[in-house]
Amino acid sequence: MLAGRPTEKLLGSLALGPKSGGDILRQQALREYAYTVSALGDGWEALVEAFKRGDSILNPHNTEYFGAGGSGIVQQPLPWKPVHGVWDIVENAWKMANYRTIVGLPTRSLGAVDEFFKMLRYRAVVQAEAAAKANAMGLVGDDLRGHVSREMEKAIDPATGRALNAGALQEAQVSTFQQELLQGTAGATIQQVRSRHPVLTFVLPFVKTPINVLRYGWKMTPGLNLVQKEFREAIFGSKGPEAKAQAIGQMALGSTFMGLAAALALDGKITGAGPSDPNLRRELAATGWQPYAYVLEADDGSKRYVPIGRLDPAGMAFSMVANLVEIMRNDPHGDHGTAERGIGALGLALAKNFTDRTFLLNLHQALQALSDPGARGERYLGSIAGNTIPLSSAIRGLNPDPYLREARSFIDTMMKNLPGYSETLAPSRDAFGDPVWKRIGMSTTSEADIVEAEHTRIILETGGGIGRPDPKFEGVDLRDIALKSGRQAYDRFQELAGHPPGAKSLKTALAELIRSDTYQDLPDGEAGVKGTRLNAIGRIVGKYREAGKKALIRENPELRDLLKARQREARSAYLKSKEERTQKSPGAKALRNALRPRH
Repeated sequence: MLAGRPTEKLLGSLALGPKSGGDILRQQALREYAYTVSALGDGWEALVEAFKRGDSILNPHNTEYFGAGGSGIVQQPLPWKPVHGVWDIVENAWKMANYRTIVGLPTRSLGAVDEFFKMLRYRAVVQAEAAAKANAMGLVGDDLRGHVSREMEKAIDPATGRALNAGALQEAQVSTFQQELLQGTAGATIQQVRSRHPVLTFVLPFVKTPINVLRYGWKMTPGLNLVQKEFREAIFGSKGPEAKAQAIGQMALGSTFMGLAAALALDGKITGAGPSDPNLRRELAATGWQPYAYVLEADDGSKRYVPIGRLDPAGMAFSMVANLVEIMRNDPHGDHGTAERGIGALGLALAKNFTDRTFLLNLHQALQALSDPGARGERYLGSIAGNTIPLSSAIRGLNPDPYLREARSFIDTMMKNLPGYSETLAPSRDAFGDPVWKRIGMSTTSEADIVEAEHTRIILETGGGIGRPDPKFEGVDLRDIALKSGRQAYDRFQELAGHPPGAKSLKTALAELIRSDTYQDLPDGEAGVKGTRLNAIGRIVGKYREAGKKALIRENPELRDLLKARQREARSAYLKSKEERTQKSPGAKALRNALRPRH
């Protein structure tokens, strides 16, 4: 945004012309670049001071990361409540999250960094405006520099450091997405509701920032931005020449980004949201694939995925086009009209764009938990409690456990990233029975594996694929069974299905199939259609999984006895139900009446 805002103004000024103030705005935009660099020292001082205060310097008590401000870091004993149940843990987590101790350092640090960029933008705007006015007055040299210096001094309260230039402060807030939400909008309503019900902080830790990011991304989407009242007022000039220049620049930059994104997406250099099936998305993620990422392919065939979805608002334009290309490429309703398909794809792309944003993850998980309060609700509460553990992010990164772990209960979800505990949980496994490696960092790498590469291609191009095996076997959920060895039955089954004793692995068998000429001659298609590539892969996978079940029962006699007991229970229930139906049938009633003794 430090570079983007002056660039928007610069592009817009070219369209305005001299009579509309284009020349002055162009001078301001060019000077803003230089003054931004010269303000680095002042920005650093503001960062340190804001961190110490726990509040903004330029605009106290009005930065979302700091909340209502504070008075330094004070370490005090936490008012812990004795734990007798799940809700006691939740209450302790709530107190910890809102207590002003070292636990608040992450958001305090975010606020300090926010102040750094805000100060750079504020000083750049004030000085650029002062320089443009000085230039109009014919001042040069020391006179110009003196005028700029005096205007800068007037713009900051010498006693408190507060910003006194309302226009420049508004611009600094826009650049860091901290401007006030417009009254009467849905965002302002959400903010008011959250302020009245603090417990919603767990679901929406931030409101102002993500909504402003989304609104700015909307402004940079050509065509769609004209639906937004704020943008229309700006581009048609009712908010003044500077706002008009910014709006024109947003349209120009958005068009450039979307054109570039279309070329990259069609060339396979940018990924979209991926399949809607969560199981298939999970399989893709296990290989290192990421949604909304730029793809760098090495000479050996391995790929590195660098996320662009976090580079909002510009990233939103890229993500939107990547989604459109992905949807139109795999459109299952190709018989519809072009306009209808285009509108439908645009709507779906918008929906995917919003639901997959990182800053809406908490809300998305909360809605999922409400739809399934049982298992999902328990895992959601466990995730919240785990995130409130002091230094949880650092602990997660330092955990030597190399694998992702399965967590089904509240305690498992809360503790799955802790060193020493995570190893007690079963590892997450992919469709081929291999444990999924934990990937730390923003970018990820997908190795040059012929099976994973082909499976990824099938998922992305056809929307179908191979998921993990069904954990339920003969009416028994293998995830609920602990073997005498201490391992989870489902984990062992997945391992046996991918690596049967005395035979080649599933991946090896699939690699031989994929390299064969017969497979190369097959077309893509659905798994249930004979003669397709996915069907050929599915037949081999099915055979391995059947062999895995047999091997699991052979090596675990106690599991055989359990299955037989469940089968007897199921048989007994079936016979009882059949007998009840027979007794209630009209024929049975007629027979009983015929055999009834008559007097």
